[in-house]
Amino acid sequence: MKVWIVNYGNILDRGTNPRLLSYYNYLEKQGHEPCFCFIKKGDVQPGYNVIQSSIAGLSRRVFKERPGLIYLYCPNILFFPIYLITRLLNIPIVIEKTEWDSIKPIENNKDYINKILYKLDEIVSPVFAHLLVVISHRLFDKYKADRDVLTLYHGPFLPYHAQADSKDQIAPMYTLGYMGTFGQKDDIDLIVQTFQELAISRPNISLKCIGKVSSAIRSNYNISGITFTGEVKAEDIVSELADCQILLALRNDGTYSHFGFPSKLTEYLATGRPVISSAVSDIPETFTHQEQMFIVKPGNQAELREAINYLLDHPEKAKTIGKNGQSWAMENWDTEAILEKWLNKIMEVTDSGPSPA
Repeated sequence: MKVWIVNYGNILDRGTNPRLLSYYNYLEKQGHEPCFCFIKKGDVQPGYNVIQSSIAGLSRRVFKERPGLIYLYCPNILFFPIYLITRLLNIPIVIEKTEWDSIKPIENNKDYINKILYKLDEIVSPVFAHLLVVISHRLFDKYKADRDVLTLYHGPFLPYHAQADSKDQIAPMYTLGYMGTFGQKDDIDLIVQTFQELAISRPNISLKCIGKVSSAIRSNYNISGITFTGEVKAEDIVSELADCQILLALRNDGTYSHFGFPSKLTEYLATGRPVISSAVSDIPETFTHQEQMFIVKPGNQAELREAINYLLDHPEKAKTIGKNGQSWAMENWDTEAILEKWLNKIMEVTDSGPSPA
């Protein structure tokens, strides 16, 4: 079956969405004919079927080529022509929604316009979707009355977990690890402030920051003991994180933080290192404090400091929590099992059932 995965951005150019790449590869493995459809043009990696077109042009391609299924990732109301053409041709449409674009803070006029476009789509898209895929129970509760809904947590893929197992758990230097975009939602200021406070009494502690970082961030956090690795290849992420003794997956208490897990949590748990996470979204209902991870109140520096000190002072307990978290992730976020569930569900909306046509 021809399955078109439609995304506004060109992920083969940016390389920042392993989730969609996993969808494509699994569809191909199961004998389907996937194709990426990007509205935003750019360079693409070889080995993928790709259409780069405007929304109007893509609508014409849908009318002409009649794919068996359209999979829209986080669309806004500008995709309305595709909704109409798929309804006219009776082509099943599956829509994956994160809702992040409709709730993130407004920093300029472009953000304001985008927020309106995504908000409008929240109203319209459930009317056209044969199936909605969401990233949290909160979104499931929001949409379940409108259409069939499948919950898949954000970033549930663990292809590199084995790399971490050979690393020593205890090291002469105690390194805290952070990976992300250094945005406000990640409470990066709280992380740095807590690190500075801890460094006064623990001179052997350091903070390792992984991810694309601006010159402004480097300048603001030009502090002894903090290192920036920059962006890391996907296959090296878990190994880089495993060099740390404690990993920080914090979120502030903003609306943006309450839909789905931090995507980094997948790689964090895969390392077998203890993780400290904020009590936001589905995390308190999914994990048990001091069993699979430490859970702290968002924005609470005292709780964060106490959690770090406890894990550093109790290395055997830290090791147990880390291994428990890794075991949980491997059991619940197994790539093959999740993708099989995903494919069977989206195939239910087609006449061909779960097997390729």
